[in-house]
Amino acid sequence: MRLDFKKMGGGKPIIIMHGLFGASDNWLTVGKKLADHNSVYLLDLRNHGQSPHSDDFSFNGMVEDLLEFRSDHNLENISLVGHSLGGKIAMKYALRFPRHLDKLVIVDISPIDRNSSNIQFIVNIIQAMKTLDFTIIKSRKQADESLMQEIPNLAIRQFLLKNLTREKDNSLTWKLNLSAIEQNIQILREGVFSKKPFSGPTLFLRGGNSDYIPLQDEELIPQLFPYAKIATIAGAGHWVHADAPVEVTNQILSFLSNK
Repeated sequence: MRLDFKKMGGGKPIIIMHGLFGASDNWLTVGKKLADHNSVYLLDLRNHGQSPHSDDFSFNGMVEDLLEFRSDHNLENISLVGHSLGGKIAMKYALRFPRHLDKLVIVDISPIDRNSSNIQFIVNIIQAMKTLDFTIIKSRKQADESLMQEIPNLAIRQFLLKNLTREKDNSLTWKLNLSAIEQNIQILREGVFSKKPFSGPTLFLRGGNSDYIPLQDEELIPQLFPYAKIATIAGAGHWVHADAPVEVTNQILSFLSNK
């Protein structure tokens, strides 16, 4: 599948992948800074953003998408940055196809599944989004008000509402393929496994207020990524790049520039 993307800057290639319900735009602020000295490719994952929809919403399919993207654009010696869902894709890609990969940055996700309780929360979000009646709802404000009861957190609603788009008849719709995501939601519980570790430099960035990379995983991560460094961004939650864009940018730049 050919993914939609944004390209900025010039130089050594960096590919950035967003998380669930996200899009390439989520990483524009960080991407623009990284593009001062690099070629930055911001991807829309399948079933997200402007990329094609597919009933296949699997890690295998998304890893193959990334492999196809790298091949189509003849990218060598790439650095790969992935947040949450994008981070799991990045880890699985690095373990399967390390040949053209230089460095790996994983943002607030562990290779070990420890957030099974979040699955029902995500299902509830999808169901709330699917119940919006766009024959009645004509504006972002109306959509926000309709989601408020099921999703009281304003920041989460604002994040989700970035996925609204207009049809040719000016009616609202979701960019996301909500049905495919919902039908395949259990993939989010899938861990990252490999008999052979990734031997390249790896940075795990963790939000200080997030529980997606718990302390006990610090002993498990080196089994798959023996040259991993783990850094914590104090005061940041799961959307680390949104909560602390300057610090995230500086951490990534420092890591990528370190020989």
